[in-house]
Parts: sequence; C-alpha cells; structure tokens
Amino acid sequence: MLHLLRTYRKELFSQVYLPFLFSLFFFVSSIALNASFRLMGVDLSEELGSILNKDYAGYFILTSAKVFLIYFLILHFLLFPFKLRFQKTNKSTFFLSFFYLSILLGLGFLGSVCMYPQLYGDFFYLQHPYLLSFLYFITNYFSPHLYYSLFVFVYGSSFLFLFYSAFKKGEEQILSYVVYLSLFLLLYIYSSLIPLVVLFLLFPLYKMFQLSNKKQVAVLFLIFISFLSFYYYDNRSTETKITALNKAPLIWIVADSLRADRISFLYKGKSITPNLDRFKKESLSFEDHHVTIARTFPSWADMLSGEYSMSHKIRHMFPSKEEKNNLGSGFFPTLPQILKEHGFHTAVFSNFAGDIFPRANFGFDKTEAPNFSALVILVQKVLEPQVFLMPFLTGEFLGGGKFFKEVDGLPGLGDGRRILPEIRKYIRKNKNSPFFLTTFFSVTHFPYSPPYPYYKQFGDPNYRGQYKFFKFVDPSKSTKPSKKDMEQIRNVFNAAVHTFDQEFGELIRYLKEEGIYDSSFILVTGDHGEALYEGVHGQGHGEHLRGENISRVPLFIKYPSSYTGLKKGQIEEMSSSIDLLPTILDYYKIPTHKNFPGLSLNRLPNQKSKFTDRKVYTETGIWFSDKGEHFFQKERIMYPNILKLHTIIPSEGFQIMITKPEYKDKIAFAKHRGLIGKQYKLIYIPTSDGVHFELFDRLKDPLNTQNLWNSLPVVGKAYKDELFELCKKAENAEIINDYIFIPPITK
Repeated sequence: MLHLLRTYRKELFSQVYLPFLFSLFFFVSSIALNASFRLMGVDLSEELGSILNKDYAGYFILTSAKVFLIYFLILHFLLFPFKLRFQKTNKSTFFLSFFYLSILLGLGFLGSVCMYPQLYGDFFYLQHPYLLSFLYFITNYFSPHLYYSLFVFVYGSSFLFLFYSAFKKGEEQILSYVVYLSLFLLLYIYSSLIPLVVLFLLFPLYKMFQLSNKKQVAVLFLIFISFLSFYYYDNRSTETKITALNKAPLIWIVADSLRADRISFLYKGKSITPNLDRFKKESLSFEDHHVTIARTFPSWADMLSGEYSMSHKIRHMFPSKEEKNNLGSGFFPTLPQILKEHGFHTAVFSNFAGDIFPRANFGFDKTEAPNFSALVILVQKVLEPQVFLMPFLTGEFLGGGKFFKEVDGLPGLGDGRRILPEIRKYIRKNKNSPFFLTTFFSVTHFPYSPPYPYYKQFGDPNYRGQYKFFKFVDPSKSTKPSKKDMEQIRNVFNAAVHTFDQEFGELIRYLKEEGIYDSSFILVTGDHGEALYEGVHGQGHGEHLRGENISRVPLFIKYPSSYTGLKKGQIEEMSSSIDLLPTILDYYKIPTHKNFPGLSLNRLPNQKSKFTDRKVYTETGIWFSDKGEHFFQKERIMYPNILKLHTIIPSEGFQIMITKPEYKDKIAFAKHRGLIGKQYKLIYIPTSDGVHFELFDRLKDPLNTQNLWNSLPVVGKAYKDELFELCKKAENAEIINDYIFIPPITK
C-alpha cells in the first residue's frame, strides 16, 4: 500500500508541476497588468472600499481560487500531449513547454479578440493603448476562424506526434489517453468542474492499473452511450393538458434599444434588416408605437403587467424589495402568471441586458438570463483581467467551459447566437404544448456589441478612434464627439441592429423548420429606443423625452394563419407598450377581473373610435449622474448620483437597490413626464424654480427643437389636463401649483 501511495504521488506530481507553475504565472501577471475598476464605462474606484470589505472578501477569495483551478485544469489539458512526449522535466523542456503553451493561449486570445473585440475594450483602450495598432491589424485583416484553426492544428499536431512516437515504441497506453481526453472534453463541454477535478485525480490510478485494450474500448463505448442518453433526455419533448381556448404558441421577440427608424434603414443602398423587412410584410406593423419608460426594468414590468410604472412602482433599474414585490402580486399579475393558469409553459431567454428577469417575480417557469448584483460585479471584475482564460470561459471552444454564469452578464457578450441553442432546445421540447416564449436580445444595447463578422461590415475600415468596435455611455460627460466619431458610433449601432436581424432570422427559420411558424402568435418590438447624437440629445436612453428616438420603437404582430381578423398592413394609430398584454389576452379570449389602462390592438382597424385622438404616456428613468452640461441636467430636480443613491442588500443576494424613502420619493417626484399625441408632444419638467412645460409639433419638428408652449396655449392646456388626470388615476397623485405630488413612500 505504501508503495502504491508513493507511486500515485509521483504520478500526480508529474501532472501538477508544470500546469501549476504556468497557471500561477498567467493568473498573477494578468491581474497585475489588466485589473480595471470600470463598469459600462463608469469608474468604480470610489467603491473599491466597499468591494473589499469583510462581506465580499470571502467571495473574492473563492472566486479567485476557482479561476486559478480552471486555469490549472485547462493548462493541464493543453500540456497533456507535451508532457507525455517529454516524460522528464528539465530546463529545455520547461522553456519548450512554456513556448508551446504561449502559442496555444495566444492563438485562443487572438481568435477571441477577433470574435468579440468589445470584450477586451478595457484591455486595449485603457490598460494597453500602445497595442491599438496591433488590435486594428488583427481585426481588419484576419478572421477568428484562422486563429482557431491554427490552435487546432498546433494542438492536434502535438497529439499526432505523440501517437506516432508511441506506436513506434510499441506502447499500449494510447487508448487510455483517448479515454481520458474523451472524458475530459465531455465534462468540459458540460462545464462540470468537480467531476473534472475528480477525473484529474483518478488519472494517475488509471495509468497505474493498465486496462486491456478491450476494456478501454468498452469504457469509450459507455462514454458514448452516456452522452447520447443525456442528449436524448435533455431534448425530449413535453406535453401539457390544454386549458386555453386555443393553443397557438406565443412568441415574444424583443431587442434592447431598438429604434423604429432602423427597420429598413439603408446602408450603402441595402437594408440592414432584411429578415425583419420580410417579417413586417407578413405582419401588422404599428407605425407609431411608444414605450411607457425608456429603461429596461420598468419597461418590461409595464409590458408584462399591462400597468404603468407609476402604478406598480418599479420606476427605475434598482427598485427596492417592497417595490419589486408588487410585480406578480394579486394587484399586478403578470402575463406569464396568467398564461400559466391556462396551461401554458412559460420561459424567458436573454443575455446581459436581461439581468432584470431573475431580480423580480415576472412569473416565468424558466428563466435563462444572467443576474445582476454586487457579487456578480465582483466576480466579473475578477474574471475580466484573465484575458488568456476568457476564450475558454466564454465557451468559444467546443461550446463548453461555462463555469461562471456571470460571464453571460458581461456587456461585451451581447451576441444572441450564444442563447439561440437553448431557445431552439426549448421550442423543440415544448412545440406540442401551448407555450409562451420570451426572447430578449442585448446586442443593440450599449456598448453595442456586434461580433465578427458584423462589426467589419459597417463603417470606415480605416477608422482608428476609440469607437471602432463599441460605445460605452459615461453619464457624467456631456461633450459631443467629433463628426467622424459620431458617424462611427452610429455605424456600430447599425452593425448591432443588423446582428439582431440575423439572430432574428435564425430564430424564424427554426420555427419554420419545426413546422410551428404559421400557427404561432409572434410579437416583435423593443423595450425602448436610443439617442445617437441627434441635435442636443446625446447618446443613450432614459435621461430625457425629446425627439422620437427614445420612446418610439417598432411593433410587428404576426397572427396565426387561423386568425380571421386583419393580419397584414400598416396601422397608423398610436399604440403603447401597455397595449401588449390586453392584446394577447384578447386574442386568447382569456377573461380577467382587471380593467387595464391599455387597449387591445386586435380591435384595429374596426374600432378606430377608441384610438381617435389617443395620447400615450411616457416618463424618464433615473439619472445615474448629477454631473455634466446636458440640457436635462440644467433643468431638473437634483439628487445624488447612483454611487451615492444605492444600497447593497446582503439578505437579497447582495442586490443593488435604492431603499431610502427620501431618495425614492425624490426620484419619483423629479421625473420628466410626457404625453404624446398624433401631432403634438407635451413634456412636463419639474424644477426647483417651478414646473416647466415643453410642447412640440412631432410632424414638423421631430427633433423637438422649437417649444410651442407659449404659442399654442389651448393645445398645451388640453394636453396638460389629460396628463394630470392620468397621473391622478394611475398613482393617486395630487396636483399643486402644477407639480405632480404622489403619496409618500413610508418604507
């Protein structure tokens, strides 16, 4: 037994020595060279003290240890053929193995940079700007597939050389290596970290007790059968008893920050949205559709509850526990909850912008979206410096390596192709039952993250500025970029819209392949729009209500082939995002005890009278910064920036919330509110000097540059009175000297 233990220790040490040293080198040097404290373009160095306090220290240590362990396992896998070829480690083999490993990691890094340059924005633009020329060279002239192919060639060649040497020497261990690597790859693909560690620890015993070739073949066969069984189990279809009045699948496809004017937008004479253009021709297109608030969390809460944010109180991105608990309650049931009561499966899939879905009770059976909390930020800041490990953590190799779910929340990974496989799997499993599928694509949200090859298809290839691949938003900066920079920013956004169009096209093609496209009820829209430096509007969303591009988004509804109403064409009447829930319930003939503020769009155009002279409501979100020379910063009620407003709540999974009543009251009181009609738009702006009103002619002045409040007093008063009446009804507001006062928040 003692001899056995010594032999095992010797074998294990031979596996550990080089991977451990190299892992330590790459792990420590990456932190030293690449550590950053920026998030979405915002410097978090002021918060460094809270990140390093005792509540986070344990998580920081555990995350760092996990990162190092993954480094070690992957480097062990990469060095495996090299170590077997050179059984003894000396100075020459040490440097040769380091050179070999550096080539593999370098190729993986270059391939990942070419695929997702946005993921490495801090590395190149903030940490190592002297490498920018190199970045532009490798992305302009090469494909990520070249680097991945070279990676496979180098790694595969090392194995071929190993096998050749083993055959030449008559060794019988080759099949054992195949068995080991097959298991390793299988566990890597399914991101099974603990089984990977166990496999690593057992391999020396496997070598010590040599199995016959027949037994090794049997092991391989069992691995293959287990893989097939798991795949079949994971992809089996399901059926549910149908209690809805019809079972048409409901599919809701949403892109973040999708401006209405980008549909059919021409770039070099070609539309950037060919798939959406075809879908539009098969649908009802609502040409004047607006969201109730241009922030993701409250906008989704409004759409899925059919109520205004001023009613359910989720009015910004960081609602308190009490505010979030309103959603999904008896007062504010959500669409997924209602549909579940009628036999529907419900699911939502999203990448980074969908981090709102795990944070509140939206009512989905299945939620596949990243989370957002202080701990998530901490994990991401530990991961981001490890640029040589990132290609493996993102699953770019063999689709595996997803050991950190926090990776999916990185803003540079808005690629919707990463979530399409799970969406297809869900459709395949549930196509024989009624289901409600929500898909939320993030590539169009800033920093705008079109992956390869889409970022190469728009803009000037010779552009060398800081906006070549992406554009973060710094809410404290109000300076306007140069004309050339603004053009590039718009081109990056156009590339992101085109990317979404391609992802949308893949999803539609799959629905047709599965034979459920014609029978499905499909809605396509955006959660809000985006300003791209039109006039004085800046870039981003939620800070102001000027212009058409913040609130106006596309809305296409494709009805099942069995629907007897109007199925195609353009609807010019105004519609609102709170109309979507009543529209869906009306289509499925699902009764409800509530009187929703929205209207069923199925009634158009037969019941136009309800839509005549209709006006829709919208409001601003939270102002993240209290600095800058923006026009809206000069005319608003001030409160601290988000780094001062927020509170981290450990009992709620370290979620970031705004919990102090005085802040919650002030945020709600300070909001700009708008009422949009077919021709005019009214904007209500409370300030410390009184309430200011702006009235714009949408048709003649779409950028809202000429305030007509004093010129059209009758129109202005009519809009103002209607806005006040809506606020009284929706949030029990009181109007004093034109200020909208809401009941105080006591918790």
